[in-house]
Amino acid sequence: MFFNNYRPSLAALLLAVTSLSVLSACVAEESQAPGWQQEQPLADALLTNALETQTLEQTRYQQAFQFHGVARGFHSYSESVFEPGKIVALNAREGHRVNKGEVIAELYSPILAEKLEQAKASLKKAQAQLTLDQESLSRSLKLHRKKLISQQALDEAKRDFDTAKQAMMEAQAAVDLAGNEFAETSIKAKEAGIVAKIYKREGDFINPGEPVFRFESTAKQKVSFAVPEKFAVAMQRGDKHPLFIPADGREYTGTVIEKSLPTEDGVRLHNVTFEFDSLQPEIVGLRIVLRYVAESALAFKADYRAIRYDVDNQPYIIKVDNKLSHLPVSILDMQNETILIAGELSRDTRVLIGNEVSLPVNLHKF
Repeated sequence: MFFNNYRPSLAALLLAVTSLSVLSACVAEESQAPGWQQEQPLADALLTNALETQTLEQTRYQQAFQFHGVARGFHSYSESVFEPGKIVALNAREGHRVNKGEVIAELYSPILAEKLEQAKASLKKAQAQLTLDQESLSRSLKLHRKKLISQQALDEAKRDFDTAKQAMMEAQAAVDLAGNEFAETSIKAKEAGIVAKIYKREGDFINPGEPVFRFESTAKQKVSFAVPEKFAVAMQRGDKHPLFIPADGREYTGTVIEKSLPTEDGVRLHNVTFEFDSLQPEIVGLRIVLRYVAESALAFKADYRAIRYDVDNQPYIIKVDNKLSHLPVSILDMQNETILIAGELSRDTRVLIGNEVSLPVNLHKF
């Protein structure tokens, strides 16, 4: 009787024990499922998972800007004539070096040629009149001594001679002027330099003031750059800056000699001219680069994998110490796989560059 009353209680107990065993097994299986990871202490995580870290390298960041120009001779101008004509000879080619006084181009101007011929004809006429008046004066002097003519007649002969003499001098001056103008059709180099650009060729006709060629002196060299106002205000006459030649990799020093007023548009550019400190005739015509350092600041070199971005797309790094720390940074520059960053950092800062997918810790909370 007692046993029959006890059996249901024993069955219930066995059922409860069985249920607890099944529940424990399920919990154990769930705890070992690959979709859940228990966070380990940082020291154990770094040791067991061999997380990749990097110690930042301190450096200086220079915010540099480049401006481009072309090397010119210190005296750079276009040669032209003041009368229409034809180029009958061109003794130089583009890039040809010439010496002072060397004839570069010869021109023929029909107007100047006609003007010279007319001046010469007027001179011959004046010379003939002068000869005639001189002979008349000589006869008048002889007759006056013999009392055959009056003093008035002698004075008139002297006046005619003086007038003819003055006319002959004026005619000679006209010939000289026309000759000089005609001679100016031969264009000579005023100094040693380079024929940089030829606008007209042999056989071409030119109009007054039209350029024949461009001349660059080689005594000194200069270069001009269009520089924005915010940088140009810091450039003063006498300042020295490095000038780089991309064509051959050489670098020279230039001195500011001129700075124009800014343009009146929204860009506001100053034309800043530099004179090369050393004589380099061969650089005329080459591209020149002005490297202007506008800012120098403390920076740190970091592996590109160390940079992470938050939900607002702002860059940050994870500092590795006794704990992981979230440090906001600003990106200054990128050099291949190295990124220059700035922030509250030091040269001994160690940062995490491992792949966060394989980490045993949740990085999203840092």
